[in-house]
Amino acid sequence: FATMFIAQAYGIELSVAPETTKLLILMVTSKGMAGVPRASLVVIAATLAQALLLAGDPGAAAAFATALELEPRRLWGHFDTVLATPRASKREAALRDVIRAWAGERGFAARVDAYGNLVVAVPARPGKEGAPILVLQSHLDMVCEKNAGVELDFAKDAIVPRREGDWLYATGTTLGSDNGIGVAAMLALAEADDLVHGPLELLFTVEEEIGLEGASALDPALVTGRTLLNLECSLDESMVGL
Repeated sequence: FATMFIAQAYGIELSVAPETTKLLILMVTSKGMAGVPRASLVVIAATLAQALLLAGDPGAAAAFATALELEPRRLWGHFDTVLATPRASKREAALRDVIRAWAGERGFAARVDAYGNLVVAVPARPGKEGAPILVLQSHLDMVCEKNAGVELDFAKDAIVPRREGDWLYATGTTLGSDNGIGVAAMLALAEADDLVHGPLELLFTVEEEIGLEGASALDPALVTGRTLLNLECSLDESMVGL
């Protein structure tokens, strides 16, 4: 049952094939683990990743295994979900729906403008209700490029990550960390219980990679905050007042 809960937490859908494979693997790998402290954690994680791989879902297997290795777990868990969700420019609806569902589970209000830009309102922490609203912004779409010979359909397949030392790469394709890591950071921040902040508006724009189309068409009424931090810019001093 633990593997099922872990898969659900990481947004991995288990069909009959990986479920059956998982049970067969556990029949072997679970032998004797009761005598080794915390061995069950290693067995469970390795079994789920291997079951996904053998069942023909290498993208989910690689993303899950990579997310387990990286810290902070909350950030990389959300990035794992981003990697598993198709999000080409003009096709961001799937990731937008994932974020709206995430917001609904937490009681956060979510609004979408006519162009498809999304904002999620995150309440302030106790004692900070009177602080100015801070807008955090990232874009949902990614550049979809792949090497010759790579069989991956950006309209439906997960990005397959791999780790080399301290760096995370995709396997023969673009990774989509521009701006997927920004999306993941915003979700992780909103969930963090140890961070003190005022009211936040998480703004997710669309069609950035084809000319900032979503940002250009943004309905001004979608956001109410007057200070915005863009989570893609590489210049530390860049802050935009709305």
